Amino acid sequence: MRLFRLTMLSIGVPIFFLAIIINVGWKIAGSLLGSRLSNVEYPLGAGVVVASDECGEIFVGDAFNSRVQRYSPSGKFEYGFFVDAGGGVFRLWITSDNRLRLVGPRVGLLIYTLDGELISKSTIANRELDYDNAPHLESSHQYQVVGWLMPRVINKRNGEVVIESPWTKRIFAAPFPSMAYGALGFCIAAFGQSLPRITRYLRQITTGVRTG
Repeated sequence: MRLFRLTMLSIGVPIFFLAIIINVGWKIAGSLLGSRLSNVEYPLGAGVVVASDECGEIFVGDAFNSRVQRYSPSGKFEYGFFVDAGGGVFRLWITSDNRLRLVGPRVGLLIYTLDGELISKSTIANRELDYDNAPHLESSHQYQVVGWLMPRVINKRNGEVVIESPWTKRIFAAPFPSMAYGALGFCIAAFGQSLPRITRYLRQITTGVRTG
């Protein structure tokens, strides 16, 4: 029984800490390396939004990672950049003068070039924000984000998937499946610790039944 408990702990604890490392790892890497990660495609996280310009370039915003990534019309990753989103959700759209605008309750209003250079930042009162409707102002409606746990971008005209994180990165994505890893690791470790008590309890019940 002791060997079983140690085995469960040796399996569960590393899985649990792997989840923590994944959750914070992408953010720490972004904080430390910044623009040096422009050629690295992050797996799509949570709070994903999409917009496209008149040339068909696709811009995918990821609130969890505070990042925007640009893709070709065929869905090939081109580059990405971090945005000062304050860790909150945001909406983005492309204006007629080829500017990328981000708006949200923590963001205010951010204006970038299509190459990711910040042009201006404004603080807007929450009552003035209309970030739920912002994307439809000037962006096309050709693309849509589907899937909450594993977000991907589809072409609404034909339903084809245009952008999705490769599985080699998806397995290391946050918040999912990293949070699932954490729950799994915790359950395995807890089961290993609780099994002796469960066994004793079952033995007591069995003994009581036989005695009765």
